Amino acid sequence: MKNKFIFIAFLSFAGLLFPAYSQGVIIAPPATCDNFQSTHISGTVFGFNGQPEYQNGFLVLPLKFNPTVPERNFNIFASLLAEVNCAYLDSTPFQTITFPEGVSNFSIRFISDNQFGIFNDDTNQEMQFQGLKTTFITVSPAPYKFNIYLSSDYEYAELESKAFDIRDPNPSSTNNPVLIIPGIMGTEIYKGSEKLWPDIDRMLTPFVSDSFMDPLVYKEDATQLDTSLNIGQVVGKPNFLFDYTEELTNELQNQGYELNQDIFTFPYDWRKDIADIAGNELKQNIDDILANSSKKKVDIVAHSQGGLVIKRLLFDHPEYEQKIDKLIFVGTPHLGAAKAGKALLYGDNMNISFGPLGLDPQEVKKISQNMPSLYELLPSREYFNHTNGYIGQGELLNLDVNVYHVKTYNYEETEQFLKDKGLNINLIDQAESFHSSQYDNFDFTDSGIDAYNIVGCQDATITKVFQKQNGDYGLSYGPGDTTVPIFSASNIGGTLNLYALETNHGTMLTQNGTRQQIVNLIAGSSLSTEGVITPYASECKFNGQQVSVHSPVDLHIYDEDGNHTGPGLGGEIEFGIPGVQYNTIEHNKFAFLPSGHNYRISMNATDSGSFSFYSSIIEDSQIVNTAYYHEIQVNATSLAAMSLNEDNNQVISLDLEGDGMFDEGIDPSAILDGEASLDLITPITQVGLAGKQWKDGIYKSDVLVSLEATDEGSGVLETWYSLNGIDFEQYGEPFVLEKKGDYTVYYYSVDKAGNNEEIQELGVKIGKIDKKFQKCWKNNKCKKIIKIGKKVKLELKNIRKHVKENKKEIKEKIKETIKNIKSKIKR
Repeated sequence: MKNKFIFIAFLSFAGLLFPAYSQGVIIAPPATCDNFQSTHISGTVFGFNGQPEYQNGFLVLPLKFNPTVPERNFNIFASLLAEVNCAYLDSTPFQTITFPEGVSNFSIRFISDNQFGIFNDDTNQEMQFQGLKTTFITVSPAPYKFNIYLSSDYEYAELESKAFDIRDPNPSSTNNPVLIIPGIMGTEIYKGSEKLWPDIDRMLTPFVSDSFMDPLVYKEDATQLDTSLNIGQVVGKPNFLFDYTEELTNELQNQGYELNQDIFTFPYDWRKDIADIAGNELKQNIDDILANSSKKKVDIVAHSQGGLVIKRLLFDHPEYEQKIDKLIFVGTPHLGAAKAGKALLYGDNMNISFGPLGLDPQEVKKISQNMPSLYELLPSREYFNHTNGYIGQGELLNLDVNVYHVKTYNYEETEQFLKDKGLNINLIDQAESFHSSQYDNFDFTDSGIDAYNIVGCQDATITKVFQKQNGDYGLSYGPGDTTVPIFSASNIGGTLNLYALETNHGTMLTQNGTRQQIVNLIAGSSLSTEGVITPYASECKFNGQQVSVHSPVDLHIYDEDGNHTGPGLGGEIEFGIPGVQYNTIEHNKFAFLPSGHNYRISMNATDSGSFSFYSSIIEDSQIVNTAYYHEIQVNATSLAAMSLNEDNNQVISLDLEGDGMFDEGIDPSAILDGEASLDLITPITQVGLAGKQWKDGIYKSDVLVSLEATDEGSGVLETWYSLNGIDFEQYGEPFVLEKKGDYTVYYYSVDKAGNNEEIQELGVKIGKIDKKFQKCWKNNKCKKIIKIGKKVKLELKNIRKHVKENKKEIKEKIKETIKNIKSKIKR
């Protein structure tokens, strides 16, 4: 009977909140706070003075039990209400909870805007109640109000509270002001009322060009082309799939910080010279914050380029070290990033995607050509002290034997290469001045600043872009945060380096793990970083599979859940698989696939021709093997598919006509070990000619032509030749020129790593035939000539063996060999 009475009492109470309640469906009353103006207590079970307290900026309701009451079971019902009009937002289910014996003083404490706990105030420990909902679902922004209903069977006692503010309505903050400095593209830019960056609606519309951003272009003298542009706010959460700063500011608010009271953001024109931004706008912004605060120092969170901005301020104005308490670098390219070079030369999406679609790489290339800041993100001279460079080009290794390799440029060569490619000469020189050795090796040890550095360490990051002599491009990935290599992000002295095992550069401020770590450092909280953060670089492991295709085919990647990364219907790149990196340079497509998933590759031809495909397994930052598929012929309707496997010996299924029927399975042309996978030197093919010559060098018999290819890196895959420019055919064994006339033999070889030798040519002339010698030849009695040909092959192979050690002597050696051959033939 008592339980029935309590339930009726509850329904009466719920009727005040919810006039319509049927079948468990709650219909909210008209929005009003009139029903929550006072606190009602009946019976002698509960004690409450009606006054809330606030700790760390959040509500605390201190309550008591009457110690003479034997009852331990209590009914609870709590509601989350809108702050302005007390409209119902969410509630806990009406349920019974049992308090432990001995609890007298307890409290309901909020630890965030929508989460509370019930604490034993005598022990200051949170009590756990099975099934009790303590986190409210929120669909509207904070702040909120809170209402609690407690009841007991003993004396039919109940406590019904008024609606209390969850956040302290009169905060007296003890926090330092926090200033968030965004990176490149982290601030809105408008042309009048038209948003140029980031306009998500236009960017996400298929078949619609990103050219609406063209007004962002700078002139060659590094001034704005369109001077009517104006700066908006720091990018927050422009759509539900991309969150740049909002979740971070929300997390800080959960720790008692307030927007525009002790949380500030620094919007700035990210296209400008970084030193100018630092010495003028940022300097003034810090002064303004402190002028309106009781605090003497600010805490700073700086993302990406924002880290270079604050470091520049401290480098040029060291007196500002006295105005900063804590400084957290997040994904800062202290020495620059190869991705900046790729963006300027070939375009890049800068790891910015809004859901499945990313930023158009060619639009980035267009707007960045005269943008000072992007040049200052190029790898600096100090960068080259940590790696051998980031740009390579196919060049002759040895003119005498016509061998090509990919030369990786040093700093000076890279600068000249960029200038020769038409990039802004003045900005290249300005970037060199910006990255002085002292600036790049800035040290916080004696600064008085509590400095931290969060570094992404095991996600695929571009480290090198190179072009072979045949025009194909290559791309190398290494460990980093998808934009900044680990050695660049970690090159800062006097800071505590913290390594993030899961990152995407563009959202490092709000990602799980890095977000909580930032808040813990700022607020002194102890939020879980979910295993993402480690102080040990040794725990960073870079593992996965890199694939690339060089051809007139599109590259599509699918995971086991059907998620897709690759070209969309409008040609834009979709990024549907977390962690997968995808890049294009002209007809070359590259992707890095993190370990731990099952991937399926699909390729559809865009034209007739042939394609080559590479698949490399990477373990602990090193390539351990590569499967190479050489020059697969396709027409404009062909399709190909494969499922990647751990052994890297997967078969490509080819549907040549695109009719849904796979015509053949194609095995790898070669599987290379780690060392051979790095081979970027072309093979050498030598030609041997055996026949009788007149004194003027013209042949007077049939000529036996033999081709001998050598390759010290990955080994020779195949050799091709053509007579007089007619169709090439694969070389298998020596062939005979047996008619009078002028011949040109064209030939080249390909190694097992896909390096193509330049086409070589050799002229052969057969004149008047020596009938006596010809008879000997025809009757196969001149076998010693054949033996001589074999000796020629052996001698040429030995020459190739010493190419690297005796480059200067090669020419003389070849001349001597040819002289000996001629002498033997005459004998």
